[in-house]
Amino acid sequence: MITVRKAETLGTTASDGITIKCHFSFSDYHDANYIHDGQLRVVNQIALAPGQRYHLRHEENVDILTWVQSGKIFSETDFFSDETLSEADLHILSTGEGCNNMTWTAGTTGASLIQIWMIPDCENATREQTVRLSEASDRDGSFHILASGFPEDDPEDDVSIDDNAPATLRLRARLMISELPAGESAEYITSSEREMYLLVIAGSVSIANTTVMGGEAAAIHKMERLLVTAHEKTLMLLADIPSDVS
Repeated sequence: MITVRKAETLGTTASDGITIKCHFSFSDYHDANYIHDGQLRVVNQIALAPGQRYHLRHEENVDILTWVQSGKIFSETDFFSDETLSEADLHILSTGEGCNNMTWTAGTTGASLIQIWMIPDCENATREQTVRLSEASDRDGSFHILASGFPEDDPEDDVSIDDNAPATLRLRARLMISELPAGESAEYITSSEREMYLLVIAGSVSIANTTVMGGEAAAIHKMERLLVTAHEKTLMLLADIPSDVS
């Protein structure tokens, strides 16, 4: 089963003068049809003007993944060192027992980012910050794992990932990236008991007889084999998550 979330149906909320496009209920945006997708709790699209800041005050027991779509981002969080992130870099905060004053500030040309929140398998774990830098090989056509909670994916327990290994998640989930040329396909195999959420950043794709355009997403249920075919050059993120919220 495939359900497409059209760009024009996304919710919006405002924070410090920033309009956030929300795939699921968030802050003062609430839609009973879009609360979460398994342990995927938030998918937000955020555009920042030069020097503009996006701020979260306190969050606990959540993995906050920030993927830089364009521009440069400066991350500041209590308990951790400041980080500078460029296009396609991934920043993860495992908030555990609580992180305060999390801020992402755009560089001099502005920035856009995708922020994804996942619910960990256990509560009150140790706080952790991880940065995974973009690699050219991430965009060779197949689905590449950016972050994972599966031991077999060999994530490294370190603050910086420098050998193209996945960053660590606190749940059995994956975040993946793929860039496909026009006419090419990418395949991903999972369990029919899990959920997948495909966000098309740019371009357009087909999944079976369903088309997903840039800025849209597809919630995919009860499907073991995902085959995505690009109509044009396409960049996308794919989350594979447990279907039940812990």
